[in-house]
Amino acid sequence: MSEATTTFGFNVRSGNQVAFDGNAMALQGLAQGIAGLDPSEQIRYYLDSVPQFDFFRSQTRRQARTLRPVRGVNRVLRRLDVEPWYQVRMQLELWQRRPTVYFQVGQEPLPGHLPCPSVLLIHDIAFRLPDADQYFEPPVRRRLEKLTDAAVRRATRLVAVSHACKADVMAHYGFPADRIHVAQHGFDAERFCEFDRDEAKRRLEERYPQVKRPYILFVGRIQPRKNLERLVQALHAAKQRGLEQCLLVTGKVGWSSNGISAQVAALGLREDVHFLGGVPMADVPLLMNGADLLAIPSIGEGFGIPALEAMACGVPVLGGDSGGLPEVIGDAGLLVDPMSVEAITEALLQLGEDPDLRQRLGVRARARSTQFSWERAAASVLASMRQAAAG
Repeated sequence: MSEATTTFGFNVRSGNQVAFDGNAMALQGLAQGIAGLDPSEQIRYYLDSVPQFDFFRSQTRRQARTLRPVRGVNRVLRRLDVEPWYQVRMQLELWQRRPTVYFQVGQEPLPGHLPCPSVLLIHDIAFRLPDADQYFEPPVRRRLEKLTDAAVRRATRLVAVSHACKADVMAHYGFPADRIHVAQHGFDAERFCEFDRDEAKRRLEERYPQVKRPYILFVGRIQPRKNLERLVQALHAAKQRGLEQCLLVTGKVGWSSNGISAQVAALGLREDVHFLGGVPMADVPLLMNGADLLAIPSIGEGFGIPALEAMACGVPVLGGDSGGLPEVIGDAGLLVDPMSVEAITEALLQLGEDPDLRQRLGVRARARSTQFSWERAAASVLASMRQAAAG
């Protein structure tokens, strides 16, 4: 490789996994988008294990660099508050094979001495919400604050996943607006598309007999910020007023959510709230297509990929009116105050009891979803990288 070659180095370590995780999905989606755009620059992907996906593997103008952790000294370094892969392995790589610009997620350690400009992807800064201790395990919140604060102070440019996220970063860090690109997420259009609801349910019935009933779908890790407790309270109130649908919850249990099952039992909702756990990713499009609506009343959501995926399936969305969700949902669903059980209740009844409204919103949702793609997101990231390279 000649010295004149422009090389964009992408740290995709946390994306090299088959996981139902927003961070991993974003890095995978951006890599797919970059492959679709086929930029003229040399793309170099940094991983700590063998690439799990074709778009991370070496191809024309794309190179995969597998950087194995320095296992023998990991324990000692971590006692010194050093993350071995970033501060040692990644650091050595950057100095030895200096890319023109380096890219990584902002909420991970940044190598200590960067020999080139850096661009950081910011999903959200919800850990800085006024009541953040209610929504994050305190050690996790402190770690996110420490890592993000340090990374943002040193970054050349930032990429935010929504305009709301950009505004938050500007407000909390004073980062200049002209150095922040917005790259709204995309979705996998081959997997998330509209098809016959009855066929979707038929394919699911053997594993999830609950789909025989009309249902509302919740997708995401079960943790306080996803606001499932208020959604369950609203479902209980709506049931008292005749709501027909049950609630299917997909996602693993996260921090401070062990009491949600007890809440369901206390409200007498055991026959109406079903926890499916971490379902196979192949089942998610089917579950979305079979749903009457997706409920995502999150607090401080940076973007909300499940909302976009449901919209691509022609399913209306009930979402929180804060963070990046309004930018995703627009007029293709109902936006409510996520802190108001009453508002969520009224929206559940409005959507649950009016099939014509669901049909109209579903048509809008499908049309609106076409405004988002990983290629568009990748184009924004590449534009930011090029500006960083230009100085």
